Amino acid sequence: WIVDLYSPSISDRLRTLLIDKYTKQERPSDGKIYRKIRDAKNTMSPSLCTSFENRWWAWLHPTAAKKLCRLFLRHQLIAAFDALQRSPGIFDAGMMISTLYKVLSTHCYKVKKHTIPAWNGFLSGVREGLQRIDHGTVNAIQCRAPGTSTLDTQFVRGKLLGRSAFGGFSDQERAVMVENILPFRHTIPSLYIFFQDIHFLEACTDSVKWLVTVPPSQSLFKTLGDCYKRTDET
Repeated sequence: WIVDLYSPSISDRLRTLLIDKYTKQERPSDGKIYRKIRDAKNTMSPSLCTSFENRWWAWLHPTAAKKLCRLFLRHQLIAAFDALQRSPGIFDAGMMISTLYKVLSTHCYKVKKHTIPAWNGFLSGVREGLQRIDHGTVNAIQCRAPGTSTLDTQFVRGKLLGRSAFGGFSDQERAVMVENILPFRHTIPSLYIFFQDIHFLEACTDSVKWLVTVPPSQSLFKTLGDCYKRTDET
């Protein structure tokens, strides 16, 4: 037996990372792998970072690892994905590393910026709601439009009041969320929906790219916008 001994004065953050390291577990979600790699890179000293970061890289198939490496070269996209990490439940429910190459190839870099604001609205008046939401809840109500569909209204209300979603929230908090969510007239957004949209968007962007040349560092939207600028605006 080999025993690793650590000082009792280690920080809470390092303690958590050590627990992660030695805990037996099933394969983590793509979202958790991404979060752990980013967490190690952004918060740990270089001497510790490599060891813990490599542990999470090891969960990925070599092809998936290459796709994630390509993403990390696109600072605009990294910032957008990092912003979604404010809610691990939302992030883990939808992150698809295998589809990242399509996000990069379409040059459509605007990760749905309305996802977090929408969920902030749903959880308005609920303490630390974004951090407490779980991926099962996100999976249950994403794609629903309770403000425009009677069936979706009944479905979401049933999930909320029946306690089959939003685990860990009190009855009072659920009552607040019913008032916040049911009037929402758009499709409830999620990272999963973003990646599904990319599948359809890819065919459209491939067609447009026959008409314009998109620079590697520029989005398709920006390229198209530049094509229609008046000469006196340049």
